[in-house]
Amino acid sequence: MEALSFEVVPFKSAYHAIFGRPAYWAFMARPCYIYNMMKLSGPKGVITIRGDPKKARECEDGNTAFAEAVLYAQEYEEIKKTIDPSEMPADEV
Repeated sequence: MEALSFEVVPFKSAYHAIFGRPAYWAFMARPCYIYNMMKLSGPKGVITIRGDPKKARECEDGNTAFAEAVLYAQEYEEIKKTIDPSEMPADEV
């Protein structure tokens, strides 16, 4: 067993954890992004963790949409700061 320090980021994500090179080094893991799998040393040989390509694609698409929504919301807030409300068109009902 080995302790691993990592940072928690304040945004929603499809991933439970995102590990970088230090984590891979600590676990002697070998990620393969092409085949969506990771291999690491285990007590009785190599442990292979396989990902689900379909689920990975769904998560990627969802994260892209979420990131765009966050960026649009930030841009909207910046625009609201620079424009006088009297210059804004009235909402039509």
